[in-house]
Amino acid sequence: MSSSAQNNKNNQIQQFSSIRLQIYKEFWNALSSHKLNTQKLDDAAVAIGGEFESGRAVQDRNTGESIDSGAYIILDSLSTEHGNVRGTVKNFNTIEDFKRCDKVSLFNDVVEHIKNATSVDDITRILLITYSDIKKFTFHYLAATPAVIDGSAQWMGSLERCEEELAAEMQATQPAHGWCWIVKRSESDGQLLSAGVDDWKDFYRDTPSAHYTLAFVDPSSAQTPGWVLRNLLYYIATRFGVRRVNVFASRHSASLFGELSTDATYASTRSVGWEKNTENGKITPKTINLSTSLDPTRLANQAVDLNLKLMKWRILPELNLDSIASNKCLLLGAGTLGCYVARGLMAWGVRTITFVDNGKVSYSNPVRQPLFEFEDCLDGGKEKAECAAEKLRRVYPGVETRGVAMNIPMPGHPFPPHLAASVDGDIAQLEQLIQQHDTVFLLTDSRESRWLPSMLGKVYEKTVINAALGFDSYLVMRHGTPLNKLGCYYCNDIVAPTDSLSDRTLDQMCTVTRPGLAPLAAATAVEMLTSLVQHKHGKDAASTRATEQHDEHDESILGVIPHQIRGQLSRFDSVQITGMAYENCTACSQRVTNEYKTRGKEMIKMAINDGEYLVTLSGLAELYKASEDAIKDIQIDSGDESNDDF
Repeated sequence: MSSSAQNNKNNQIQQFSSIRLQIYKEFWNALSSHKLNTQKLDDAAVAIGGEFESGRAVQDRNTGESIDSGAYIILDSLSTEHGNVRGTVKNFNTIEDFKRCDKVSLFNDVVEHIKNATSVDDITRILLITYSDIKKFTFHYLAATPAVIDGSAQWMGSLERCEEELAAEMQATQPAHGWCWIVKRSESDGQLLSAGVDDWKDFYRDTPSAHYTLAFVDPSSAQTPGWVLRNLLYYIATRFGVRRVNVFASRHSASLFGELSTDATYASTRSVGWEKNTENGKITPKTINLSTSLDPTRLANQAVDLNLKLMKWRILPELNLDSIASNKCLLLGAGTLGCYVARGLMAWGVRTITFVDNGKVSYSNPVRQPLFEFEDCLDGGKEKAECAAEKLRRVYPGVETRGVAMNIPMPGHPFPPHLAASVDGDIAQLEQLIQQHDTVFLLTDSRESRWLPSMLGKVYEKTVINAALGFDSYLVMRHGTPLNKLGCYYCNDIVAPTDSLSDRTLDQMCTVTRPGLAPLAAATAVEMLTSLVQHKHGKDAASTRATEQHDEHDESILGVIPHQIRGQLSRFDSVQITGMAYENCTACSQRVTNEYKTRGKEMIKMAINDGEYLVTLSGLAELYKASEDAIKDIQIDSGDESNDDF
C-alpha cells in the first residue's frame, strides 16, 4: 500500500454500525410474571442480562454481494447469570407514568455507570423503559444502548477485511468467557499471546504502542465495526491512556482489522444510543402485541390468575394462591349448585374439579344451570357430569376436570340381590374419589344422598362443604373435625336418613327454589372453602362469627369462618350458627365411623337395606327408649281431685 493511501485511511473518521435489541417473547413473559408475582406495585429498576454473538455475513444469491443483516443484543429472559451485556429494565405501573417519566435522566444514569466502570464487563449496557399491559399482553417500550464519545475529537483510521489466516490465528486466542481481549506476539517464538483487557498495563509493560492489539467479538456484519467498540475504545483511552491501537473485529466470516488513533481526551463527553422506531425513524416508544402470537392456552393460564394476583398487590399480600390452586375438589351433584360452585372454584384458581352425577341434561336445566345449553338436552340429554366437565374445559382449557356418571348408594333405598355387585362398585368408586380429593362438596338434591359422603369424609379426614336449598332459604355449612368438634349435616337430627324421593308429586320431584338462591349459596360455599384454606389451622379452624366476640387471630385472612350460614331471601338476611358434633350422629359419630372401619362395605349395605340399622348403631334407639320411659313416668295433675273422669 502506498504511503498516500495509508495516510488517507488514517485521516478517515471511523464509523460504527448501530445495534438493536432483539427482544423475544420469553423475555416479555418473564417480565410479566416478575411484575405480577414479585414486583407488584414496586417500579424500581430490575437488573437484566443480554447477549450478542459474532456477526455473520449474509450473501445475496443473485448478486453474490454481502448483505448487512444487522447487529443485535438478544434478550430472552430476566437472568443476569449469562451473556456479555448488563442492563436494567424500568417497568412502570401505568401508561401515564411511562409516558411522562424522565427518560433523559434514566439514560444519563446508565451513561454514568459506564463512565465509572472499573471492569470491561460493565461497559456494554442496555436500558429498557417499559409499560406492560398484562391484561392485553401488550408491551410499550423504549430501548437504548448508550455509548460515550468525546465532545470534540474522533477515532481516526479504518478497519478493513482481515485475511482469513490472521483472523483464525487471532480467534484462537479468545478467552473462554470473554467478549474482548488483548493480543501480542511473543518475541521468542512469534506465537500470539492474549490476556483480558483489564490486564492491559501488566500485559503491555515495555511494549511499544504500535504493537497494542485490541480484539473483540463484533456482532455487526456491515463494513464498519459494531457499536460495542465505541465504549471499549473509551474504556482503554480513559483507563490506560491509549491513543493508538490495532483493532481486530472478530466475526463468523469477513472479520475486520486495522489501526485506529485519536486525540480525544474525553474531558468533555456526550452520549448517544437511543434506538429509533423503525416505523417513523424517530426516537418514539414501540409497541408489541403478543396476544396473537402466544399459544391461546398459555395466554389463558396467565390471564385467569390475573385478578387473583392483583389482590396480592395492595389488598392481601399474604394471600396464598398456591394453597387454593392445589386443592382438588370433588363436586357431588352437577346440577344448579354444582355448576355455580365449579365456576366459583375456577375463578379462585382451583384447577382440579371432578363432577359426580347420575342424571342427564333435561330441557328445564340450561336456564338455571349455567354450564349447559339447549343442544345438551337433545336425543335424551347428555350425561350431566361428563357434560359439565366438557363445558368447564371450554371455559378454561387448563382446568383438570372429569365427569363420573354414577349412583350414590343411600340409606332407605334398599337394593335387590342381583344389584349387589353394582352397589359394591358404586361404594368402591365413591371411596376412591373421596380419597383422591382434598375437598368434597355435597350438592345433591336429596337428604339421604349426603349420608355416605358425609361419613366417608369424616373417616378420610377431608374438608366437607354442604350446600342445600329450600324455596327461599339456603344452608351452607362445613363439617367438623376432631379438633374443632363442629357438627356435620346430620348432627342436628334425631332420626336416621330415609327415603325422601318416593311418592312425590311433580313440584316435589323438581328443585323448586327462587332462581337467585343457588348462585348465593354456591358463592357462599366457595368462599367458605377459600377462607378455610387461608386459615392457619385449615379445616380444623374453630367457628368464628361476626356477631360474637372473638380473637382476631382466630380469623382467616379473609375474615370470619362460621360453622353454618343460613340465608333467607324473603328477609334478605343470613344468620351465622355454630353447632357442635352430636355423639349419636348417624353419619359422623365415633360409633358409626368405627363400624365402617371394621366392616367396610358390609356396614354401608346394612345401612342401605335396613331402616333401623343406623338408629340402633348410633345409639338413637337407646335415646328413643329413654325418652319413652321418661314419658311413662310423667303423672298429669288435673288440679281437680273431684273430677276423676276427666
